[in-house]
Amino acid sequence: MMDTDDVRIFVLTHKDFTPPPLREYIPLSVHETKGDNIAAKNDTFSELTGLYWIWKNADGHAIVGTAHYRRYLLNENGSLLTAAGIRSILRTCDCITTKELALNFSYYYGFGKNHKPYYLDELRKVLAEKYPSDVARYDALVHDTHTYFGNMMIAKKPLYDAYCTWLFDLLFTLEERIVIDEPDAYHRRIFGFI
Repeated sequence: MMDTDDVRIFVLTHKDFTPPPLREYIPLSVHETKGDNIAAKNDTFSELTGLYWIWKNADGHAIVGTAHYRRYLLNENGSLLTAAGIRSILRTCDCITTKELALNFSYYYGFGKNHKPYYLDELRKVLAEKYPSDVARYDALVHDTHTYFGNMMIAKKPLYDAYCTWLFDLLFTLEERIVIDEPDAYHRRIFGFI
């Protein structure tokens, strides 16, 4: 049997659950306060507090990823991805994520129906300042009718780290510039939705 220690899929949770029976799947509370963490921001960052924790604390694993306590990335047979399956996929792909979803409207429109478009508009401004070469891609993605949901991904640790460096640079800057004015706890998780 191959060693699974080089692959860790952190199952993000905010409550008790029965974890998958595979060694590579490790429960991680989004309220984890050990190590470098942003657990205190969970009310607005949601599962991204887990992504941050993995980025800062999950050294020693060649491949890392995230799942949710009730959502997992599955193989073509509908089974949990194993360490061997993950390694195999990442030989030809950079990242494993959720299936592309077709929407009946643009992501921007859908976001605006559930949240304030102001947040996406302000994010675009931050992106234009910090990563101007990404603005055209951002515009295309938010006005497209396809998206990926769940903040779930599996990648080699250097790529995961590069993504988190970019993502949290943007989100922490955005956090300083916006006022989150939402009617309930669900809608306050604005950075997770972005």
